Formats: sequence, C-alpha cells, structure tokens
Amino acid sequence: MVTESVFGVDGDAAELAGLVETCRSHGAALLVDDAHGFGVVGDGGRGAVHDAGLSSAPDVVTTVSLAGALGTQGGAVVGPRRAIRHIVDVARAYGYDSALAPGNAAAALAALGALREEPELPGKAVATALSLAQGLRAAGLRTSMPAAAIVSLPAPSAQAAATWADACAEHGVHVGRVCPPIAAASDGVTRLRLAARATLGESDVDTAVKVIAETSPQ
Repeated sequence: MVTESVFGVDGDAAELAGLVETCRSHGAALLVDDAHGFGVVGDGGRGAVHDAGLSSAPDVVTTVSLAGALGTQGGAVVGPRRAIRHIVDVARAYGYDSALAPGNAAAALAALGALREEPELPGKAVATALSLAQGLRAAGLRTSMPAAAIVSLPAPSAQAAATWADACAEHGVHVGRVCPPIAAASDGVTRLRLAARATLGESDVDTAVKVIAETSPQ
C-alpha cells in the first residue's frame, strides 16, 4: 500500500497506524511518502512515520524530501535494509539518476543541524498553519484544517485562482495554486495552497488573512 503521511493538497493526515494494520492483515508492506511531514510533524520534526511509532517497523518504507522543510534539493528512502538493497539493485529512477550534489547534501545536513538546535521550530510552523486556517474560517472562507504546515482554499475555477493569487501577490502575500489536471487535484477542484513557516509572526498571519479574504472571488 502507498500513501502520503500528510496529503499535499489539503494538508490532512493519513491514519498510519490503521493503514499499517490493514497491510499486515493482508501480508503487505506500507510505503509512506512523508514529504510534508518530515521536518514539521512530531518531536523535533522527525516526521509522521516516527510520530506514529513506525520508523523502525520491518514492513514500512518511508520517502522524505529534502526540498520541503529542509529547503534544499533531493530526497531519501528510509526503511529495512532488504528494501534499500532492492531499490539499489532494480530501481530505474535510482540507477539512471545523478548523485545528490555535495552542496545540496551539505545544505540538508545544515538544516538538520538547525532542527536539532531549535526543536521548537516544527511546532511553530504547525501552530502558524492552524492560526491561518482559523483566521480564514473566521473571515468566512472555506479552508482545510492542517495536520502540518499546508492550508488550502478552494477556488471557483483555475482562472479565478490565478487572478486571486495575482491579487494576493500585489499586496505582498505570495500563495501557490493547485489546478487540475495534475494528480494532486484529481477531484477537479482548483485551490490556493498556503505553506506556513515557523518564522511568521502574528502580524504576518493577520496580514495574510486580511489580504486573502479581501481579494477572494468567493
């Protein structure tokens, strides 16, 4: 079975403990994409898989991104030794890819060091996302309630989302968009996608909520 830990569109979380039990009842393994959990969720940002107590499970393989919370490039696969050996031996994407550049590897290590030195940062990012979602809901907008740092708002159409994002940018608030037909928006709904970070203060959140609400096409 394959799942994200924190889903990249709406920011909601998979119930990993239940999924792994289902896998085990059928003799299957669980592959978890923790790209949006790693560096944000759990103790010191160790990720959703670690937070669920599955980081050393023999039937769980985890992929993490170095381009999310760590702010660099590349990724990693973490899991049982036999799974890693299998990937090295047969995975075409691994065999035909280039090694991670030393600069990117060094940047990832430095970011991990910052997490160790400031383990409160992941919790601040999640708290900021919750404040954004609560503020947007109080302003009358429909939004997801985040499990990590992602908050999304549905837009009436792809064009409306583009106009909305451009209007936000003109007021200094930069937001992303998720538009069909990409797989992440397979339900056909276009969204604005916000990514919170630990360094945003209360005034930043208030400004973002105000600008997004005032420019909303809804």
